[in-house]
Amino acid sequence: MIFTATVSLVLLLTFLAYCGSIQDGFINRGDPANILAPNPEGLPPLLWFTFALDKVFGGADPRIFHLHSILLHCLDCLLVFLLSYRLLGLGGFGGPKDTDRHGDRVLGGAFATSLLFGLHPLHVESVAWASRLGDLLCVFFYIMGVLFYLETPLKQPWKNWPMWASFTCFLLALFSGPIAVSFPLALFLLDAWPLSRLRTLPFKTATQKIPFLVLSLAAIILNLLNHVIQSSPGTGLPLGLQAMNFFHNLASGLIKVIVPTGLHPFYPLPAHPEAVSTLNILSLVFIFAVTLIVFYWRQTRPWLWAAWLFFTGTFLFQQILEGEADQAAPDYLAYLPILGPLLLLGPLCALLLPLHKPAFRYLMAFLVIVLASMTFQQCGVWRNPTALWVDVIRAFPGNSYIPYRYLGKAYVDAGKYEQALQAFDKAAQLAPNFPPCHNDQGIALGFLGRLGDAEKEFQTAALMDPHYAEPHFNLSVAYEKEGKRPQEAAELEKTVAVDPKYLEAWRGLGIVYGELKDEAKAIKAYETALSLDPTNLRCMASLASLFLNSNQPDKAEALYSRCFDLDRRNPSICLGLGKTYLEENKKEQALEAFRMAAFLSPPDPSFYREVGDLFDKAGEPKDAQSCRDRAHQVEVRQKGIPFPGGDKYTRADPTAAASF
Repeated sequence: MIFTATVSLVLLLTFLAYCGSIQDGFINRGDPANILAPNPEGLPPLLWFTFALDKVFGGADPRIFHLHSILLHCLDCLLVFLLSYRLLGLGGFGGPKDTDRHGDRVLGGAFATSLLFGLHPLHVESVAWASRLGDLLCVFFYIMGVLFYLETPLKQPWKNWPMWASFTCFLLALFSGPIAVSFPLALFLLDAWPLSRLRTLPFKTATQKIPFLVLSLAAIILNLLNHVIQSSPGTGLPLGLQAMNFFHNLASGLIKVIVPTGLHPFYPLPAHPEAVSTLNILSLVFIFAVTLIVFYWRQTRPWLWAAWLFFTGTFLFQQILEGEADQAAPDYLAYLPILGPLLLLGPLCALLLPLHKPAFRYLMAFLVIVLASMTFQQCGVWRNPTALWVDVIRAFPGNSYIPYRYLGKAYVDAGKYEQALQAFDKAAQLAPNFPPCHNDQGIALGFLGRLGDAEKEFQTAALMDPHYAEPHFNLSVAYEKEGKRPQEAAELEKTVAVDPKYLEAWRGLGIVYGELKDEAKAIKAYETALSLDPTNLRCMASLASLFLNSNQPDKAEALYSRCFDLDRRNPSICLGLGKTYLEENKKEQALEAFRMAAFLSPPDPSFYREVGDLFDKAGEPKDAQSCRDRAHQVEVRQKGIPFPGGDKYTRADPTAAASF
């Protein structure tokens, strides 16, 4: 009863501390590429599947993703409770039966550890940022694997199911995130304490870990290769600076665990970081001193030495595999390593403050109030992209162009183009030789109607980096707004020359060549676009329309039929299919398609008039008059407001600011 009540209290307090983030939106750094993109790339398989499952149930509703993250974090807290409870029991912290009522020393230690894990503000980034769901998922399988390993006997472990269950959880953790590569380290530390297997049978214990080590090494190599492939040349930090940054990040991470203040969503590096700085040297001395202390106590307090090695080892793996070149260690890197320092609280509470002591209850109540309020406040920073980047800029004004650039993108998405231009201007001042900053300025200027200034910025960005496709595409949009079709086509040709897989540029070429009456080039552009995305409805329908206009109704029918199979509730597709049938003298099928198009009720009077004219052409005056009456009703309802037509084409890159 006490055990169940204790666990339930931890889960309830954790959920209440984070429940406010359910209403948060997506963040414009990571979320567009990982969640909103139709085919996210570079995600671990299990994380990709989880995001896909969330989109099946909730579409692009951020509340589904945030609720999933919170519930998964609560499950992680449950596993941390069970892990701490098991380790304390194996470590002999239970105390004599006559003084340890209901094992409350172990129970109190597990309660303190899991409560701090659940409420610690350092975890807000992993929980409130939807893209970091992989951290929560990976740690879930990671701790499950550890719990199974603790049940594995030393004699012939691979002939017992707990070892295979542990290995399976390790594999699932690797499929969730790269932080799982430290799993063999955790097993070796468990063999040192509390299992004490390394002392008695070191060789046998080590050889039993060979499958884990091989899998971990393979994952490290694959992650490093993927990191090298995705990184741009010249963007990494020098090796010496990376080494000193590790000690600085490790020291600051440990301090944040103890005193979780000054937390921010982004920690930009200085414009000119130095490896040998006062802060880095102090961090190195601090880490070295702590290591000496825990090493000195390794015999009398082995749990202290094991926890410290876990913290430093997992943090090192995190820094190598998931560290970012444009900022210091983000808070999400500590989601797993923090287990080391927090698991120390279990033995301390078991030794000093058993659960039944009033002092323990007062201390836990104080920690709940302080940490829950800090966590709730930190969640507010992740409410939306604007609040997030304003918080970063307030903390680090003028330190890096990156926060200003993302703030500008947030303003663009909110339709605040003047504020967006100011943010982009500041970013360009801090990074005048960075082409995307000039491209962003052009986008804001384009939205403000200053097309001439926008074109200059796009041209500047294109000249600075000939391999950068975005400014050419945006320049084509500016020319399209000015009605300069040949110049628009030329810029789109430059776009696909730089990036042959730029889908929307190929679609734009199809549109502009169609307007220039060059059907052969338009058809080729649409066919190339469909080779990149065979299910793209807009390209498919446009190509079908071209075939219909060029007296190729058989090809048009095939494409419109494919479109209809993909989207049976699109009135424009039904209309195009009906036109094709009418051209082929398939009157009954044409009438059925026209009636379906009218039944879908698009809010466009001109659409109904066109359908009415087609009914007249097919010899159905009653249906034609019904469509014209419907067009009049829609006009009356709209009170003269014209139907808002869609944009000509949109950007293919969901991570970039929207095209104007």
